[in-house]
Amino acid sequence: MNKIIISMLLLISLGSLSRIQEWNKLEDAGFRISFPSQPKIDSTDVESPIGKLTAYTYMLENDENTTDSNLIYGFSKSQYPEKYFQQAGGSEASFIKGVMDGFVSGAVKGVNGKLLTDKEVNLKGIPGREITVDYGNGTAIIRMILYLNKTRLFSIQTISYSGKENNSNAERFFKSLVIK
Repeated sequence: MNKIIISMLLLISLGSLSRIQEWNKLEDAGFRISFPSQPKIDSTDVESPIGKLTAYTYMLENDENTTDSNLIYGFSKSQYPEKYFQQAGGSEASFIKGVMDGFVSGAVKGVNGKLLTDKEVNLKGIPGREITVDYGNGTAIIRMILYLNKTRLFSIQTISYSGKENNSNAERFFKSLVIK
């Protein structure tokens, strides 16, 4: 009887381990990240006050019946023109804060949300900001981390129903990001 129970526990743990290893790893010259399954990959050219920017997006949208606590996993990267950074006056810290403030403000306004938290973070010395945004008056929470590495801006986010934003899949997703 004990051997049967031990065998069942071993099978269950191996099954859990195989689910952990199923995440899709994406990598290019500038980053590495893992998604629970294959995201949609797209690029968009955007005209901005500093010139044309190309945003590369990686988006995984779960259906409403998912058992995953996260409805959406997203990642994007944008390359800013070098001249934008060379022309910046003031200290590097104030310049980075200005870029981050603008991005945070745009992200909150873009979804007509309410900024709940905003804190400075870093990823192995790369400055960043982590924010949470109330979306749909309490319907969902957007959790986003932005990193500015030289002339590249990276954004990683999850969208979850309110109260479910702090979950193991979100943590795994955020921790999977490596910026090269």
